[in-house]
Amino acid sequence: RAPAPGAASAPALPGPPRGADAGSARLDRFTGEGWIAAGDAAVSYHPLSSQGILTALHTGARAGQALHAHLGGDAAGLDAYAWQLEEIHRAYVRGRAEFYAYEGRWPDRPFWARRHAWVLQAAA
Repeated sequence: RAPAPGAASAPALPGPPRGADAGSARLDRFTGEGWIAAGDAAVSYHPLSSQGILTALHTGARAGQALHAHLGGDAAGLDAYAWQLEEIHRAYVRGRAEFYAYEGRWPDRPFWARRHAWVLQAAA
């Protein structure tokens, strides 16, 4: 069936739909010579946690403050920023483990077995 006159046609997909990992991730360090990471470039969280936008805004503001302090001669400014991100990530991992621990109906299923392993790691 032809589109109505003046209606835009849907763009063609470049290929079949595919999945992508949307899990949590983090850099092993948050600053380096000539760079500082913020938002999803520094830490990213599972979309269901609803922490992405808040973390992006918070880390963006804190990265700017850390950089300002660093450029003003405060040698500890970048280290303090990295420590804050470490703390934020640790709190997220603890919270994620707490939520995954609630589910106990399928401990032998691979999906839940992996997540329950995270619970044990977070407790260590």
